[in-house]
Amino acid sequence: MYRILVTGSKGQLGSEIRELTKNERSGNYLYTDVTELDITDKSAVNRFVADHQIDIIINCAAYTNVDKAEDDEEAALQINGTAPGNLADAILSIINNGLFQNQKEIYHYSNEGVCSWFDFAIAINELFGNDCHIKPCHSDEFPTKVTRPHFSVLDKAKIKRDRGLEIPYWRNSLKSCIDLLR
Repeated sequence: MYRILVTGSKGQLGSEIRELTKNERSGNYLYTDVTELDITDKSAVNRFVADHQIDIIINCAAYTNVDKAEDDEEAALQINGTAPGNLADAILSIINNGLFQNQKEIYHYSNEGVCSWFDFAIAINELFGNDCHIKPCHSDEFPTKVTRPHFSVLDKAKIKRDRGLEIPYWRNSLKSCIDLLR
């Protein structure tokens, strides 16, 4: 049975991973947040991975407030740059120890399909049966400190190929999520 480290487990994504894996029997999950493991500290990461004999790492930790990151650039770089590097080095030590020979367990994942924030809002509105009018707008109507990409969809080809996954369409997953909230 694999020992699986999930970082950032108290955040939005980490909380969902914890919920989705609570009845999972294929692995022994260790959920951490900054109080249990500071992933910006390379030696702490290496020590934790060795002490707990971690086989797989799922990184859910991130500095996600992009506007605040412009003012707190050092913290954002530590969490979104240094920490993933520390975890990648720990993964390399797992690979070098022979568990996953010649394979790096680094994947992107999101649901299938693409949507704008407008599409997302419309879908939520429809699923809740609301009849309020939602107007589209351009991101330049809401100036921020950050220049956002015009199109940023994650490429899931590698995880689909390597793991044989059939990934659900985003609207189907949104419906499942809203059904859980009801």
